Amino acid sequence: MNYVISGKRGIELLDIDGDDHSRSNWIRGTCQYGIMPANGLLYAPPHSCGCFPEVLVRGFYAMSSRRTGGKRPAEEERLERGAAFGKVGEATKPAAQSSWPTFRGNAKRSATVNTELAAQPSETWTAEVGERLSQPVVSAETLLVSSLDKHTVFAFDAETGKARWSRTVGGPVDSPPTIHEGRLCLFGSADGYVYCLRLSDGELVWRFQAAPADQRTVFWGKIESVWPVHGSVLVLSPSTDSGEAVAYVSAGRASFFDHGMELYGLNPDTGQVLHHHHYETPQPKFGAGRDAADAESLKKQYSRHGWTDYKTFYQSDKSRSFSSAAGSLSDVLVGGDADIFLRHKRFGPDLTKKDEPARHLYAISGFLNDMAGEARTAWVLSDQSLNGGTGGGSDRRGGVHNLLAYDGDSVWAGANIKTRKHLVKIAGSVLQLAPLDSNAKGVTIDLPAPAVWDGAAAADGRLYVSIKNGSVVCYE
Repeated sequence: MNYVISGKRGIELLDIDGDDHSRSNWIRGTCQYGIMPANGLLYAPPHSCGCFPEVLVRGFYAMSSRRTGGKRPAEEERLERGAAFGKVGEATKPAAQSSWPTFRGNAKRSATVNTELAAQPSETWTAEVGERLSQPVVSAETLLVSSLDKHTVFAFDAETGKARWSRTVGGPVDSPPTIHEGRLCLFGSADGYVYCLRLSDGELVWRFQAAPADQRTVFWGKIESVWPVHGSVLVLSPSTDSGEAVAYVSAGRASFFDHGMELYGLNPDTGQVLHHHHYETPQPKFGAGRDAADAESLKKQYSRHGWTDYKTFYQSDKSRSFSSAAGSLSDVLVGGDADIFLRHKRFGPDLTKKDEPARHLYAISGFLNDMAGEARTAWVLSDQSLNGGTGGGSDRRGGVHNLLAYDGDSVWAGANIKTRKHLVKIAGSVLQLAPLDSNAKGVTIDLPAPAVWDGAAAADGRLYVSIKNGSVVCYE
C-alpha cells in the first residue's frame, strides 16, 4: 500500500512514505460508497454531487495513473477528403431573420433571432425521426437535427418537413450541426472526428480526426473516442471580405486527464488546420504557500470566483474552494466579438489563451446538461463565471429556469428563444409564447410530447421544436 485514499472533496491520495500527495477535484465517489481501488485502477461510480461543477466528470469511470496505446496519425493523415470535396457550389448568405444556422441561433449562443412569429401559430408539419433528438437548426430552406442514439444527422425541407437525406457516423452527435453559407453542414462526433457534408445532399466533403489518437472507451453504454468532439461546430465569419471563416472545435473531456484537450481552427471548405492549441491543466503542487511570487498572477489568470483562494493553485490538499477554477471540462464552444470561449476559459481567434475575462454566455454544468434540477448549475451572462453575473436559478422540478436568451440590451431568464415580438418558453409539454408587449395576450400550446432540453429554434416566421417522442414539429 502506497497511499491513503480519501474523498473529502474529490479523490485525495496521501503518500504514506513521502510527500507525493495529490488531489483530484474533478473525480469523486458517490456519498456513502466512495471509490473502489482494484486492479491498479480507481473505479468511481455515477453520482449526483454538485461540488466543483466546472470540472466534475460524470459517469462510471475507471481511472489509471497513465494512458498508453492508441494509434497517433501523422498530421497529414488526419484529414480525409470525400467525394464532394471542392464541389459544394457558391456561398450564399441567408437573411438573418430566415436563419437559425447553429446551436442556439448564433455564435454567441444568445437564442435571439429577428423573425416574427404568428400571434397564434398552429402546427403545419411533423417529421418522425426517432430516438433522442438535438435542437434543430435551420438555414437555406433546410432543417437539420441529430439523433443522438442513431449517430445520425437528418435533413428536412424546412417548409414542408419532407425528408431530404441522412448521414450516419461513427459516434453520437450530441448537438446540432452548423450550416455554413447555405452550402455546408459541419458537425463533430463522439468518434473524435469533425465532419463536413454538402448541405444539398449530405455527401461527404471532408472529415478531420481531432482526437490525438484513435483510442476508444465506453461512455454511458456507447463506444466513443477517448477525446470526443461536440456536435455543434463554432464558425466565426471574418469581419472583412478579405478574411476567411474559421470552424472551431475541441476534442477531449477535460483539461485534467487524458493529456487534456485539443482545440482546432479549421478551414470550413477544406478542413485545413489554421490554428491549433493543446490545452492541458497541470495538477497543483503540494506544499507551496501563500507567499509564492506568482500567487496573485495565478489567481488573476485562473480564478473568476470571489471564494477561490491561493490554496486552489498551491495547496491541492487543503483547498476550500467551491470550484477548481484552474481547469475546465469540455463543452460547446461560444463565440464573442473576436474570441472563443470554452466554458469560463477565453481564447483568441488564433486559439492563444487569454488571461483577462470577457462577457459571454456560460453554463456552469454545460449547455447540454438537461438535469435542470442539479444544484449550482445556473447559466450566466457575465465577464466572470459566477460573480456579478445574470443567470437563472435551479429548479428541482425540472423547469427551464437555467435557460437564458439575450440581445445587446436585455436578458431573459427561463426563455428558450427571444424573437422580434415574443419570448418562447417551453416547460415539459407546454409551449408558451409570451409577447414582449405587456399589453398583448400570450398563447399556450400543448405539444404532442415533452420537448427535449433547449429544443426549440425559430426562422422565417416558423417555430420548430424537437420533442421526446423522436419528432420535430413545425408551427407557423
